[in-house]
Amino acid sequence: MLADSISLYPQRVDACFLEGEAVKPQPGTFYGGWITSWTIGPFKGDPNHPELI
Repeated sequence: MLADSISLYPQRVDACFLEGEAVKPQPGTFYGGWITSWTIGPFKGDPNHPELI
């Protein structure tokens, strides 16, 4: 849950956690999002899915 929290670009800090899990930066360099193990893709910016870039 993100209530009462701040959001960061995960690739710009040492670590970002959501509910105790370290998040992964969203693929690519344009989007600043993050992905957890329970997030289902494909994701925008993923070079393996050029239709979403």
